[in-house]
Amino acid sequence: MKKVALIGNPNCGKSSLFNALTGSRQHVGNWPGVTVEKKTGEMKCNDKVVKIVDLPGIYSLSAYSIDERIARDFIIKEKPDLVVVIVDTTNFERNLYLLTEILAITNKVVLVLNMWDLAVKSGIKVRLDELKEILKVPIVKTVANKGIGVGDLKNIICDAVNGRIEFVVAQSIIGERVQKKINELANFLSCFNLGLPNVYLAVKLVEKDPEVVSYVKQSKYAGEIFERVDNIVAEIEKEYGDDATSIIIAQRYAFVHGVYKEVVEKESTMESKISLSDKVDRVLTNRYLGIPIFLLLLYLTFKLVFGIGNPIADWLNSGMGWLSTHTGD
Repeated sequence: MKKVALIGNPNCGKSSLFNALTGSRQHVGNWPGVTVEKKTGEMKCNDKVVKIVDLPGIYSLSAYSIDERIARDFIIKEKPDLVVVIVDTTNFERNLYLLTEILAITNKVVLVLNMWDLAVKSGIKVRLDELKEILKVPIVKTVANKGIGVGDLKNIICDAVNGRIEFVVAQSIIGERVQKKINELANFLSCFNLGLPNVYLAVKLVEKDPEVVSYVKQSKYAGEIFERVDNIVAEIEKEYGDDATSIIIAQRYAFVHGVYKEVVEKESTMESKISLSDKVDRVLTNRYLGIPIFLLLLYLTFKLVFGIGNPIADWLNSGMGWLSTHTGD
């Protein structure tokens, strides 16, 4: 049975999309050895059945949390036939980082721009043709909780698992010079048949990922491998003047920001305008202006009370005195 993984940041609408794809054909349990919920379901592609796996919501594949390890291990070890990356279009730039990590593992990826209606209301316009040209992946826009675009996604999933889509390698995400070093290391690693994607291994070894380092240490070629890794890391750090991990992360963020600037426009709409109260709050709670403004308002309050209030009070007292005198007569 073909396997498709759904992955995305928390609150990107992934569960709604999973429900829309699988309907009532769902199974809920726990991942082996942990209490994290595991959701799987089935989707029909004509006469074939495709298994849909809803991975935990994560921000990256760093494997610092159980959810991240589960998602990463599934993609690496289970090798799904397709990975569907779901993005909250209203937070396009932040959500896109996860895609850059997944593309280091597999190019069999479909990008889903969910919450498209909210993005439109917020004045966000994504130029899909340009985005496809940059990322080299199929892209679908959806509103999962309303079922909009789900049919298009089902068609793409069916085409992908049946081999009707040709997936290509995206352009360099971590910069051409760093990517050249990574590819050099990946080619070297391909000689040892370590059982994991070589480009992914190369990136994670350069980043000194604890789990990947521990995994490679089990190989009888570990000494030779780590010697080569150290040389590559030294070359990268010498060229950029920073540690390799920070360089790769910075390159990914630079790529994501570049894509965002290239393909996203934000128009001014009533929904996208910041409310007056938000604007006031930004000024009044400013770390530098907040206290001076508070003291000024306090001074103005006293001036208002005693400068304007006293004459009004005197006038009211005079009026009440006049009224009582004439009433008594």
